[in-house]
Amino acid sequence: MKKFTKVLVLALLIVMVFGAVQASAYSSYETYTYSIDGNPLKSPDAYRADGVFDSLSMHIIDVSPDMPTLSSASDLVTDNEGNVYIADKGNNRIVVLNKYYQATGVISAYT
Repeated sequence: MKKFTKVLVLALLIVMVFGAVQASAYSSYETYTYSIDGNPLKSPDAYRADGVFDSLSMHIIDVSPDMPTLSSASDLVTDNEGNVYIADKGNNRIVVLNKYYQATGVISAYT
C-alpha cells in the first residue's frame, strides 16, 4: 500500500508539472499600423470575427433558388439601416441581407 501511494503521488506530481496547459487568447492574424518613419508596428486587433455565416445560414436559397450559394464574393458594404450588400461576382449579382444577416433580396440587373 505504501508503494502504491508513492506511485500515485509521483504520477499526480508529474501531471501537475508537465500536464498543465496554459490558456491564451490567440488571434489568427496580426494587425499593425505604421510609425512616422513608415515602419510597421504591431497594434491591438482592430476587430475580431464574431461568427461565420455561409449561404445556408443566410437563407440565400429562399430569395434565389436558381443560385443558392455565393460564388466569388468580392466585396461588401452596409447602409445606415444595417443592411449588408454582398457583391457576388461569380453569379453576377448583389445579395441583400438584413441586419440579422438573412437574405432579403437579390439585385441581378439595373437600368
